[in-house]
Amino acid sequence: MTPYIMWIMSQQDELTELLSQLAGSLRDEDLGDPEITVLLSQLVTIFEGRPEELPPELVEKLFQIKDMKKRFIQAAMAVGAGDANSLKSLTDSMEKEGLFKSDNKTIIQKVDRSAFIYMNPREKYYDNFAQCKTCMMFTGKTCTIHGPDVSVSKGDSCALYVPGDPMPKEKGHEMKSVTPEESGLYSGQVRCENCKYYKKGKQECGLYQTLNEKVSEKFNLQERVHPKACCNAFIEK
Repeated sequence: MTPYIMWIMSQQDELTELLSQLAGSLRDEDLGDPEITVLLSQLVTIFEGRPEELPPELVEKLFQIKDMKKRFIQAAMAVGAGDANSLKSLTDSMEKEGLFKSDNKTIIQKVDRSAFIYMNPREKYYDNFAQCKTCMMFTGKTCTIHGPDVSVSKGDSCALYVPGDPMPKEKGHEMKSVTPEESGLYSGQVRCENCKYYKKGKQECGLYQTLNEKVSEKFNLQERVHPKACCNAFIEK
């Protein structure tokens, strides 16, 4: 422990004010300075008393900030710590959660339904959503990314669907970027209303429900879906 910190310990009444001034003086150019990080870590070990609980969602967000000075500033802003007493409580709480440790735990983000490329229908293409006839890569007979040798019909679909008006002028300018196997090219209407997982009465997805229930530590999927929506987990009824 540095002589400076030892002197601080002998000035217990001035400790919280010192920390308050330190937090208020941090600038962008200070970020990355390891000495300030060490100073903060040593300061918080001096405080006494039971820290207040930080909201779990705030703790998770703070762990994602790798720079400890940025983390401290963000925490102070989040809880509105603007005086010596509130800063003392904040630093106690952060110390308790291990937020001043460089080897903090890795936060595991839960998977949401964007992993399945879930898309709600676009009003313009409502009744034909998720079909090649409403995909901007459709030329009328081919697809700009499947190449000129793959025949595509209006009622087909694939996992790389992009809502938009077809582009017949691109016929003859296709590029073989993906194969039908890679894109999941499928002949059929792949909207939720035609999927085996769709629960019509509740407009919910049975697959999303199962994953939320069985693997809750990894998945957080919004279960309510639109009948005209689509996702890459489609299985025909």
